[in-house]
Order: sequence, then C-alpha cells, then structure tokens
Amino acid sequence: MIEAGRYPAVAWAEAARMRDRLVHHYFDINLDILWSTVREDLPALLEGLQEANRELGDLERREVAVGRFTYVRRPPIPLP
Repeated sequence: MIEAGRYPAVAWAEAARMRDRLVHHYFDINLDILWSTVREDLPALLEGLQEANRELGDLERREVAVGRFTYVRRPPIPLP
C-alpha cells in the first residue's frame, strides 16, 4: 500500500474534501470558488499526481490510503 504522506506535493485530504463537497453538497457550491480552484490549484495537483505516477511506474495494483479510505487503481479489464 502506498501512503499518502509519501507524496507531500499531492494535497490528498483537500482533494478528498473537495470531492465530498461536490458530490454531497452540490447545491451549496460557490462557482467562483470552484473556478478559482480549477484555475489555481488543479495544475499543481495534477503535477503532483503525475510525479507520483511516474515514481510508481507500471505497478499492476496501486493503493493510496487517505484517512480512513483506501483508493485502489487496478488495470483495465480487457474487452473481448
């Protein structure tokens, strides 16, 4: 398992909170704040994720622990 603290450039907790807010509280979203986040914070998040992805290489199974959640990325299932 890959611990979130291993990649400090990725704002794991903030990304999880943003997801929670967008999914569960979407009627209370301030679109100006959302757009600001997309323009100002998303590029750094993507850069950190790309760095982590490069470091992980081609592992078949990747797990990231964030708080009490574990996110798992598995390779795609080949289609017939």
